[in-house]
Amino acid sequence: MADGNVKKDMLNKNSLCGVYRMIFERSRTAVFITDRFFCISEANAAAEKLSGYGPGEISSMKLSEMIIAEGPSSQIFKGDNAFTDEGSSFAARLIKKDKTAVAAEISVKKISGGIFIVSADISKINKTDDSPDKINIIEYTIHATLDALPLWIAYGDTLGNYQFANKYYSATFKLPIENIIGHNFKEIFPPDLYKKHKLLYDECIKTCCSVTFEDKVTLENGLTAYAYGLYTPLFAEDKTVYGVSVASFDITAKKELELQIQKAFDETKESEEKYRTLVENSICGIGIKEGDKIIYANKTLMKMFGYDDFKEFSSKKTTDYQTPESQKKVKIWMDKKSIGEADDDQIEVDIIHKSGKLITVVLNSADIKIDGKTYTQSAFIDITERKKLKEALKEWTLRYEYIVEASGQLAYDYNLTNGEISWETKPEKLLGYKTKELKSTIKTWSELLHPQDREKSVKKLNEAEGVMLDDEYRLRHKDGHYVWVRDRGIFLRDESGRAIRQIGMLQDISGLKNAEIELISAMQQAESASKAKSVFLANISHEIRTPMNGIMGFTNLLGSSGLNERQKEFNSIIKESCAHLMKLVDDLLDFSNIETKKLKLENAPFNIHYALISSIEIVSEYYKAKNLELEKFVDERINYLVIGDQLRFKQIVINLLTNAIKYTSKGKIGIKILQSSLNEGVSNITIEVSDTGIGIPREKIGEIFEMFHQLGDSNTSRHGGSGIGLSIVKGLIEIMGGNIRVESEPEKGSKFIVELPFNIVRNKG
Repeated sequence: MADGNVKKDMLNKNSLCGVYRMIFERSRTAVFITDRFFCISEANAAAEKLSGYGPGEISSMKLSEMIIAEGPSSQIFKGDNAFTDEGSSFAARLIKKDKTAVAAEISVKKISGGIFIVSADISKINKTDDSPDKINIIEYTIHATLDALPLWIAYGDTLGNYQFANKYYSATFKLPIENIIGHNFKEIFPPDLYKKHKLLYDECIKTCCSVTFEDKVTLENGLTAYAYGLYTPLFAEDKTVYGVSVASFDITAKKELELQIQKAFDETKESEEKYRTLVENSICGIGIKEGDKIIYANKTLMKMFGYDDFKEFSSKKTTDYQTPESQKKVKIWMDKKSIGEADDDQIEVDIIHKSGKLITVVLNSADIKIDGKTYTQSAFIDITERKKLKEALKEWTLRYEYIVEASGQLAYDYNLTNGEISWETKPEKLLGYKTKELKSTIKTWSELLHPQDREKSVKKLNEAEGVMLDDEYRLRHKDGHYVWVRDRGIFLRDESGRAIRQIGMLQDISGLKNAEIELISAMQQAESASKAKSVFLANISHEIRTPMNGIMGFTNLLGSSGLNERQKEFNSIIKESCAHLMKLVDDLLDFSNIETKKLKLENAPFNIHYALISSIEIVSEYYKAKNLELEKFVDERINYLVIGDQLRFKQIVINLLTNAIKYTSKGKIGIKILQSSLNEGVSNITIEVSDTGIGIPREKIGEIFEMFHQLGDSNTSRHGGSGIGLSIVKGLIEIMGGNIRVESEPEKGSKFIVELPFNIVRNKG
């Protein structure tokens, strides 16, 4: 009698160990087990999948190499003094094997024996509609998921001919997919194995029921492996069986565990305690019920519901903890799960805390068998705080939309695959139309374009696909007049690299365009009155600078206000636009000062070599963006300091380099600084800036230094710019007592040669 009780107790312990192992292995939450130095000793399948590592690759890694904590918790994995018995939770970034990162909520539990349980949870992606595109994506995702699973998955027709097999199945039989699909499994299976599975296959079709199997296989290395699988009939709409699917997975580890349990019962106690501790200290609330009666709950679950005593907690039915709405919601979900029609494996519900307050949890349930009985195992994750954060994020998003709307700009989202445009902000301020009055198609945008701009802007949009779009054109207002806008947008790509969406902003630049037209008109009318023209330029430049400084300041403040990636991109577009306009203002002021003889030069010692390096650094991002090579050379005889205006010297070099980069699409640019002569303390310095760009026709060389002059409309469209940079360079060189000349040939490049005199201060040494 005593022996019988001992054996029964041993079976109960074995079953309980299986429960903890099952909970650990089947948990949808990534779980790591570490020592007190946060070295990973074990990780479940969800952790390996989330981090991108294969089985066993995570073992012995330090958690600090994978999880980057944020805020006050940034030092959290440097030691174990930061934790209490209640554990800690914080936000972090999880660095995957491919070096990408995902945001996660990390929870840490310290348990006995110097062991830590670390869990990582990421937010689920919201579902979209069931459009045809979405269905294709879902089908693609399902196939990709099946290929990624470490399971043998396939299905065939009623004759045993393969219709599908995943990559794992293909790799096992060492056959390419094309040598499996359309072939009968008789051609692949060994004879003895085929006979067995032919009977199972036929039984599945005949009975219209699933059939399980277990195989013992001797591998090439002499070891024995076990596989467990399931044949499932596939039904047509008329309820007839048209095929059979098979899913099989390696249960060698499970078999080995069972053998170990049978051989050495005492060894299971340590494993049981380990997984009991894991479940008890999991950040997930875990419970097991029989029918509607709670028979097990870990500490986390009871604490989540506000209880300390299990007897008190289990005295109620599970439905007593749910609101009436949640009871209905859970019942519908469970009914759908029982017939395989549930949309998701988990559900969000409200539960009643002991204090009476409501908390929101994510519930996941699955049936398990223990000693022949069926129980329901459930896992609960408290997302109450996460929902609050989500609401806060929604509020910030609304604030951003208000800011964009207040700025008068119009945001849009253009789907390149179907030609639909979504107006993300109200278009009334810019175009006078209400959102519902504008059809969400690219054709609507094209019809609103000014006839003179339509061909150019449509062509530029098509050519810009995949790179950043920056265009200016006119759109028809509801009342009939045309509004000048600046269109700046970025393109998003799919997995193949194809551009599928364009997101951008339309900025009203009518005032700027009108000011530009008026400015050009005033300059044309005042050609005979240079002084009046220069005064006008100075005044209008100062007027533009004042509001631009305000815009620049507020974009900097906006950038530090915790924007998301999309908002940062829009803010960056505003800042770049402001910087471009400020550069134009600075050029106008310089030109005005040069013409009115008000420009004052500084006379201070400076190092020509260092000034050159600094100038090259300023333009480096521009020539690197075009994949151009830059060659520089400084005469070694220039080993002294010179007296002059370093800022204006750099301005000359930067403008010449920028001009070379602008008109060079491939090849290289170069700069040389030479000592052409040295007499009585005066060094004549020669600066040569060359490029392999479009070149300049000989008859046009004399015109390039004129105010607002460019070689032609086509170059203006292709290369942009105000056309005053070289005018300023020429003016500065003349004020500094030097001269400039140009050597150029169309399609072969140009060379700008500057000669400047400088007084020598002293040698470097």
